[in-house]
Amino acid sequence: MASYKATVKIEREGELTLHSIPFHPGEEVQVTVETKRAVPANEDRFPLRGSPYRFDNPFEPAISPEDWDALK
Repeated sequence: MASYKATVKIEREGELTLHSIPFHPGEEVQVTVETKRAVPANEDRFPLRGSPYRFDNPFEPAISPEDWDALK
């Protein structure tokens, strides 16, 4: 299935117009309409950037080997 993406602005209530689309008359197409979400200026896009982190023992297993069902 060929894909065509366009960003348009709704001019009239409930109407959407696409111009110069690369499809032929009579060709069936599937249409999905999504709102374009803009990131508000006051919203931090990377909330964890700069936050402190540490690994006490990064090579230690998350659970003890005795608790592994695969080893039984």
